[in-house]
Amino acid sequence: MRGKDMENSQKLPIRIKFAMAYGDFGKSTLNILNAFFLLWFYTDVAKIPAAAATVIMVIAKVWDAINDPMMGVILDKTVSKEGKCRAWLKYLSVPAGICVALSYWAPHLKQSHLIIFVAITYLFQGMAQTATNVPFNTLLARITTDKDERVKLGQWRGYGNTIASVLVTATALPFVKLIGGGDQTKGFFIFAIICGVIYATSFLTVYAASKGFEEPSYKLDKNSGDERIKEEAEKQSVSAILKALITNKYALFVCVVNIMFMIYNALNGASMVYYLQYDLHNTNLMGVYSTMSSIISFIAIVGMGYMGKKFGNAMSCSISSIVLVISFGLRFITHDASLPILFFCWGCEGIGVGLFAQMIYQCALDSMTYGEWKSGVDNGGTIMSIFTFAQKAGLAGGGILASSLLTAFHYQASASEQSQAIQNLFFAEIVTIPLIIFIILVFAFYRLSKLEKQLPEMQAEIDARKAAEEKLIEAVATEEALAETAAAETPEVPEK
Repeated sequence: MRGKDMENSQKLPIRIKFAMAYGDFGKSTLNILNAFFLLWFYTDVAKIPAAAATVIMVIAKVWDAINDPMMGVILDKTVSKEGKCRAWLKYLSVPAGICVALSYWAPHLKQSHLIIFVAITYLFQGMAQTATNVPFNTLLARITTDKDERVKLGQWRGYGNTIASVLVTATALPFVKLIGGGDQTKGFFIFAIICGVIYATSFLTVYAASKGFEEPSYKLDKNSGDERIKEEAEKQSVSAILKALITNKYALFVCVVNIMFMIYNALNGASMVYYLQYDLHNTNLMGVYSTMSSIISFIAIVGMGYMGKKFGNAMSCSISSIVLVISFGLRFITHDASLPILFFCWGCEGIGVGLFAQMIYQCALDSMTYGEWKSGVDNGGTIMSIFTFAQKAGLAGGGILASSLLTAFHYQASASEQSQAIQNLFFAEIVTIPLIIFIILVFAFYRLSKLEKQLPEMQAEIDARKAAEEKLIEAVATEEALAETAAAETPEVPEK
């Protein structure tokens, strides 16, 4: 059963909201550090060959394809009085923080030995990240089933993410230079230690603040003599968990959509500088774009509570997609010939992307409700692991697509001017392809919104099932206790 706080009110206390914001701040600190500085740290600070760094990252991504779903299944089968998610945050937050620090340490070793050290620490960082991120992302669904409260928690997480985005990118290199005194190896290691402390304490804060808000997980014996217990235990088997995932069309839809969204993000990130340099001939606009994106995305996060309550999560994604279609459509028509129109479109893009990024996570939480209702299996950890893997797959796929297109269209890095075909390619990656993606998503999420309206009835059925399951466990325990008592009180008959 849920803790007393949840029994008294569906409204969550402010301590959980602050903890979730700090949790996402810690999580995003590492994500941004890796995205902006990891490759540069390997090649320019640790001085390992770029080819070796690339191989290490590719191997790590392949392992992610196995590691993420594996962690999801392990989480779903976790048995703990503290809850499935909180138990992992309690015991792995500190080791994960240590892995963060070690992955940005370049000890004085032979190059071959240093490459091995870097590979091991990066793989351990990724495994520790998965082992803490999957429980953290899943915990929100287990803290409350109230959709409005979930959106509010998502809002607070968005605040933490935005603050980390601005803070890490702005302070990392100046801090490394200052604290290292010109020694980048020392500076990065100290900065990574600080990030590791933030990472560990953020998840420990979530663990402490969520006490009493996650249901304990029970172990059901599949070899029990009671058929009712055996039937419930079979629902927690690995095969049942995976079968429930495959038949969950809601979750699979959200994962496919998340891949499309991340492809857009990857193409935008990989091609923006090229587009500004060769199509608009003004790389100074990069600062304007980054500032507008950060500020306007924050405004969109503030408004997500109203959007979720007024329109629902799926329809909010559809509306944000409409805003993005307007933005990219106007740019497609005008071909970014006017700066005022470009800035207006960037503003619309910031609103659309900021809202979409937060509400698609809420849709992932909704898919857990649908899946448990349909199959009777609580496999939220597995669903969330597939969702996070979809993010990684989309980013990797978009990055590979961008680099492959550069090769296919014969991009010349040293040329002061690029061919018209190359310029058209950059425009397509920045405007045309995103326009097509979000046109598809407008209609896709509109259809999903019809299914979302049935979720309250589904949740009511799930709650009734859980209440019956708890009564069953108590009844069997009582029957066994009475049987043991009766056996103890029965006098032994002496043998003749």
